[in-house]
Amino acid sequence: MPQSRRLVGTPETHILGETYYNQAPFRFGEYIAKISVAPISPELTALVQAPLNSNGVPNGLREAVVEFFKVNGGVWEVRAQLCTDLEKMPIENAAIVWPEN
Repeated sequence: MPQSRRLVGTPETHILGETYYNQAPFRFGEYIAKISVAPISPELTALVQAPLNSNGVPNGLREAVVEFFKVNGGVWEVRAQLCTDLEKMPIENAAIVWPEN
């Protein structure tokens, strides 16, 4: 098939190797933060960008997760990025990426 006709997307990777972020910030008392959850155990970090081909199996991702946890455990780290500058880190516009530095 010609290149112009192919569907382009991200490669299918194992979901347990992904870091997940919330888009909108949370308020906790006087603090405002965005939260992420990142894999940190060696078994999970080995899955970062690891290809996963579910070949259209309806429960392919679920089956991959179940198979992983049959023999492995997992440790994730919950991270908080505190809002330190309301102009650079607006809380009312979730489309603006907060600078990590």
